[in-house]
Amino acid sequence: MPRLLWLHGQFIPARKYQETLLLPLLSNLPDNKWEVTYLQSPRPCADPPPDIIGRMFPDIQPGEMAEWINSQAKSDGSKEYLGLPESLAFLQNYLRDQPRFDVIAGHSNGALVTSVLALYMEREDDSWDLPKEKHPAGIACFNAPNSYETETTLAPLVNDGKPMIQMPSIHVFGGPTDHTYEGSQKLARIHHHPSSCRTMEHSAGHWFPTDKDNPVYPAIVKALQDMVSK
Repeated sequence: MPRLLWLHGQFIPARKYQETLLLPLLSNLPDNKWEVTYLQSPRPCADPPPDIIGRMFPDIQPGEMAEWINSQAKSDGSKEYLGLPESLAFLQNYLRDQPRFDVIAGHSNGALVTSVLALYMEREDDSWDLPKEKHPAGIACFNAPNSYETETTLAPLVNDGKPMIQMPSIHVFGGPTDHTYEGSQKLARIHHHPSSCRTMEHSAGHWFPTDKDNPVYPAIVKALQDMVSK
């Protein structure tokens, strides 16, 4: 049975994906024959939640709101991901102690970190220590908020003349109404494997289509199935 690790978005507890947000996608999996693990970040949100979070999820308690990283703009136009070293260390230790996940996926803040994980797995230097047998077959990024072309720590890793991220990947965009639309597309261009970087789009903005019959779901499922069957 394929195993999928899910990384939540900023402000949204992992349990909300299990309870509601991912149900339309999961219902499209063949006989639900996937094992999905929802991982909660230990890092509390540094910012107050936007009003939409309270309207959409009135039962979320402030202590449940977590993030993997916090993007901060700098005066020179670059940005810094606060919490990145801590989150990478937490995820590396978690992945090392678990049976291998076939796919690592994330939404929004979690999608950005999912991409960073793939970047570090491929660099094979002293900054990352996870056995290759624990690397996933691929990743899936849903509504990533931005790329890291100008991030202080990560930009040199993708602009140093080495090949961009080759790990098979799926990138799902929420259409022009999603505030992360352009950033998601920029991130996908860092994952440029010609035969295994799949992109797809829906019209539900930064969230997930609520109708399980939405055509994007069979497309995502097929891409996931292809990814783990190679």
